[in-house]
Amino acid sequence: MTLETAKMIEEKTRFVRGIEALLVTDDRNMVDSLNYRLELQGEDPDVYDEYIDIIWTTGNHKRLLVTGNSNGANLMQITREVY
Repeated sequence: MTLETAKMIEEKTRFVRGIEALLVTDDRNMVDSLNYRLELQGEDPDVYDEYIDIIWTTGNHKRLLVTGNSNGANLMQITREVY
């Protein structure tokens, strides 16, 4: 994995954690947590899919495929699902 890719992953992870911190403070949306993760597509560490899991306090969850999305696009996708 390149240094640039590792930095992008860290930035997206921090961004999703920030969104999570905001969402869990609003009891009305029932969001329990968000989880940003990568899933490698074979042995090449630079070929992967990106996902954000939204987990509600009811136990339900939704997995969003966000490969290649910007932080703004991820925020919009999360917002559409939650609200």
